[in-house]
Amino acid sequence: MVENVFVLLLGFPGVGKLTIARELGTALSGQVIDNHWINNPILALLADDGRRTLPDAVWEQTAKVRQAVLDTWQHFVLPSPTSSSRTPASKETREAWRPTSR
Repeated sequence: MVENVFVLLLGFPGVGKLTIARELGTALSGQVIDNHWINNPILALLADDGRRTLPDAVWEQTAKVRQAVLDTWQHFVLPSPTSSSRTPASKETREAWRPTSR
């Protein structure tokens, strides 16, 4: 069984990234984190229509949401190294999964 795998799917809109992610999530017994969870709360506030250019500062705000989602996943969802169930991860495991700064 594959453990502690992070898969990032990149591609143009509408090519099936979420469909593939859901299939991978099922096959690997993993958690799918959809980028819409991260971007939509901020973009909805701005009534983004996908056509106009957004200020660069918008992406700083979505980065904060992304970090909150990943931190929550690391602390509450990521399986414990000694268990196949979803239990709070150890500090060492959470640190191993911590994203690096750009």
